[in-house]
This record gives sequence, C-alpha cells and structure tokens, in this order.
Amino acid sequence: MSRGQREHTVHGRAWVAPTGTRAAYGNENNLSANARVRCEVHLTALSAADGVPVDPALTKLRADLPNWLLYVFHSAGSNDELAKHLPSRIEVSVAIGVQSRRCTALDVDSAAAELQPYRDAAVEDWKHSGSALAGVRNVIAAPKMGMRALRGLKDGLRDVVSDIRSIGASGSGAPPKPSWKPEEVEQMRRQAVILSLRYQQHPDEHARARTSALQSLPSHAAQAAAGGIHPDDFQALLMRELVSNAISAEEADGFRRIAFGDPTTQHDP
Repeated sequence: MSRGQREHTVHGRAWVAPTGTRAAYGNENNLSANARVRCEVHLTALSAADGVPVDPALTKLRADLPNWLLYVFHSAGSNDELAKHLPSRIEVSVAIGVQSRRCTALDVDSAAAELQPYRDAAVEDWKHSGSALAGVRNVIAAPKMGMRALRGLKDGLRDVVSDIRSIGASGSGAPPKPSWKPEEVEQMRRQAVILSLRYQQHPDEHARARTSALQSLPSHAAQAAAGGIHPDDFQALLMRELVSNAISAEEADGFRRIAFGDPTTQHDP
C-alpha cells in the first residue's frame, strides 16, 4: 500500500482522475521504467467491501509508482497520444477509511498487476519523454518523426480542401453538416470529465463556466431548432456542459425541449 494509512480501513475500489497523477519531486528516478517515484495521485472512492457508502470527494494521496504506471495513471482518460492505447477510465484497489469513508492508501502492486497489459505502451511513451535517454532517442527518431509530420500535414491539407469543396457544393440553402468527428466528440467528453474534477476544487471557475453555459445554450438550442446547426453539434455542446457539471440534467432537458421538442425522444449525452 502507499504511505499515509492511519485509520482502520477496509478494501475498496476507486477511480483515478485523468491527468491527476504527477511526480511529487520532478523526474527524480528516470533510469528504469520500473523505478519507483514519489507521486501525488487524485482518486475518487467508488465502493467499499463493507457495503457502507463512501465519500466521493476527490482525494489526493502520496504513492510510490513505477515510472510506467505513473504514465498510465496520468494519461488514461486524457487527450494525449498515450491515451489512445489506454482505457478511458481506470479503477484501482484502495484502502477506505472506516470513519472517513475516503481513500487512505493505494494498492500499488495490485494496480500494476491489473494494468500490466498497458505497460508496453506506457514504457514506449516514457522512453521518449521521461527517461534519462529521452533526448538521445528523440534525436535518433527525428528523421522518422519528420516524415510522420509531413504525412500529417498532407492529411490536414486534404481535409481543408474537402471542407472548402463541400461549402462550395452545398450552397446557402443546404442543411448543415456535423462539425465534429466521433473521436473529437469523445475528446470533448474526456475534457469535460477533467473539468468537472477541477471545478470541485475551484468553485469560482465552476461559477463562471455555469454562467457562460446558461448564456450560450439557449442560442445554440434555438439554432438547432431552426436548422442552423446540426443536431449532433448541439448534442455535443450540451454533453460538454452536462458532463462538466456546468448545468444540471434538468436544465439539459429544458434545452433539448427548445431544440427538439420532447426530450424523452433524445439520447442522453
């Protein structure tokens, strides 16, 4: 278990907050992917073995994590490159305080065993960004990466040309097309999850986000009702504000009613 366990505990499960894990003292032990570093981990308790409800508040713990596991914890559920190879949500075994009902310690060995299938992807990412030889590896890989960048640029240019052609072909009276691809909507959802966690610790930011959402969503709903934006675009915008907890489920239903009529006929974001 990680350090810091003081009260009597029971076994439990917790969710690792995306981007909420980082080395406490920088890149202190970067010679091996298995070398352990002192980390801060943000967790949300999900359940306890005794069946008593847990406190779902975001909790920060200290734990000594292998470098590769630090990368998995940090990236899973985020929008970075490594996240493409990881599950969008990670749950781990923890100790739950009998009195506090919050996470008091993380079972690092159990987490490493459960997440072993993702070790290779995490190690590869660590080699090029956190290891002692990262600079050398990146210089060696530079020509290859340069070709990848050029290929990516060509793909981007093709997308731009395609967009311009579609605008010219559709004319002003054509129905709108969705603005975002499914993978982009998924990125929006992950960002919203991260924002919801941040808003727990920064109520002032939550208040500003809520005010902005309540000011903009009526206009977006009216545009969707009038056919000015694609329904999928409106649903994506609504999902982002709902998942981030900027608006409530009841408020979301109200905006759906403006855009689509009966909200019970629409899928939840």
